[in-house]
Amino acid sequence: MDTVRACHRLARRGFLFGGSTGTVVSGATKWLARHRGNGGRELTAVTIAPDLGERYLDTVYQPNWVADVYGEDLLSSLEHDVAPAAASPPPIPVPRVPVHAAVGSEVT
Repeated sequence: MDTVRACHRLARRGFLFGGSTGTVVSGATKWLARHRGNGGRELTAVTIAPDLGERYLDTVYQPNWVADVYGEDLLSSLEHDVAPAAASPPPIPVPRVPVHAAVGSEVT
């Protein structure tokens, strides 16, 4: 569920990522939350986005699939951008891409 929630939160910010990326971002967000306030230092987590979301349009980003697999509660929380009452995950940081970063799928 955290994976789907992370994917939808990133999509609302204009980033269409796949399930693996949602899992990585969710894990990094939880790690940051656990270590927040650790000695007063501001922490940064760096993650790699292993997949994009176009292959997940029929699953992770499809409301009927989300409801069938995870239930109406998760679907409702996604529609209202509210986490379920049992969990209160921290907000997902907005990814930062260097201005000089290469654009495309080929690594040089």
